[in-house]
Amino acid sequence: MAEKSTTSQPQQYLPLDDVYGKVLDALQNGQPKKLTYLIEQLHPSDTADLLERLPTSHREEVVKLISAERIGEVLSEASVGVQENVLPEVTPEVLGEALGGMESADVVDIVRQMEDEQVSELSNYLSQEQQSLLKYEEGTAGGLMRTGYARVVKTWDVEKVLNYLRDKADDLPESMDDIYIVSTEGKLRGSISLSRLVKLPLHKKMKDVMWENPVSVPPKMDQEEVVRLFEKYDIHSCPVINSRGRILGVITIDDIIDVIEEEHEEDIMRAAGLQEGGDLFAPVRQTTQQRFPWLLINLLTAVLASCVIAMFEDQIAK
Repeated sequence: MAEKSTTSQPQQYLPLDDVYGKVLDALQNGQPKKLTYLIEQLHPSDTADLLERLPTSHREEVVKLISAERIGEVLSEASVGVQENVLPEVTPEVLGEALGGMESADVVDIVRQMEDEQVSELSNYLSQEQQSLLKYEEGTAGGLMRTGYARVVKTWDVEKVLNYLRDKADDLPESMDDIYIVSTEGKLRGSISLSRLVKLPLHKKMKDVMWENPVSVPPKMDQEEVVRLFEKYDIHSCPVINSRGRILGVITIDDIIDVIEEEHEEDIMRAAGLQEGGDLFAPVRQTTQQRFPWLLINLLTAVLASCVIAMFEDQIAK
């Protein structure tokens, strides 16, 4: 998610159901100022839901009215189908500015939905860190991880770690459960929860209080296997390490929840003969082509059932 300012009061957003009818009215009556005002009253997640509900003919108009400060958050919350539909409507300049303040993992998820030509135009706006994450395949631990995490040396004491966290507050994730302890060579040696850290005496060394050998995964591990590890060991975060034992990134429980939701959605869409992340408002021809095999099978089974019933109609009547 994009970084949020901590210097101002949080905005009070309106529920989408309270605004949706007014949005449609503004769209139908050509009222861009009113439409912009209504969009600003929505949380980025609700704005993403709004794009999901709207027909494709209206999405372009709405997307152009979303500010550069919010478009990144909106896209990160939108479904794959909506992302593919609206990304061509966002200029590289606006998109580059939006992605600059976002978590690298969210940026990578969005970039994966772009055409090669779009990615090429956007490459100048992507950090080296964000570009490095693109080399990991989607659906793997490497493709799932985020690079924002706290790493300290095992010889540090509690006081030094707390000072480090304060000094690096702007570079660390907004929500953080675990701190990872490494050797002087940078290899993972242990971890400690933030809640436990603040309760310890200031003179205690990390090597004496850390949880040794935390659960970790290689970058090529399938994301479904990662989900099973989270469930088995009841953990909230997990480091991704390379063959030399160095941390590449971290997978959090938020990422796991997203995977579980995606897998559930995929199962539902497959049962309905639709593609994963399909667009509910895609053109009829496209949707029909995707669902045709499933619809044909359903038609054949219905005809077969009707024939069987017809054969035994007299017996059934009795």
